[in-house]
Amino acid sequence: MSNDQPTGFLGRLRRLAASSVGMLECRVSLFATELEEDLLQLGTGMILLMLAALFLAFGLLALLAFVTVLLWDSHRLLALGLCTTIFVVAGLWCATLAARKLKSGKEFLGATRAEFEKDRKAFSRSLP
Repeated sequence: MSNDQPTGFLGRLRRLAASSVGMLECRVSLFATELEEDLLQLGTGMILLMLAALFLAFGLLALLAFVTVLLWDSHRLLALGLCTTIFVVAGLWCATLAARKLKSGKEFLGATRAEFEKDRKAFSRSLP
């Protein structure tokens, strides 16, 4: 027997501790990587969403002004009512899409949770 690996109860306990620490390090690394990816994706999406909302708001205001000026002499109430209806319908449509997107999103840190579940099952199988 070599002197590099201690035998007996103490040696097995040290190997078990080393394996546990290695497994925990791997899981924490996976957690950090997945968290970083999710936060980066969320941040990018939020910035793009804010820019899109800003540009759409300016575009809709310009459209509202155009339609109102175009129909001001003959049908000013119709022009304002039509523009208001378009804004309300567009707002409700966007709210519905946002709610659907938030409900159907992937599970937060799903891969990390799956790995911890596999570990839990593996350890509970090995118990007598």
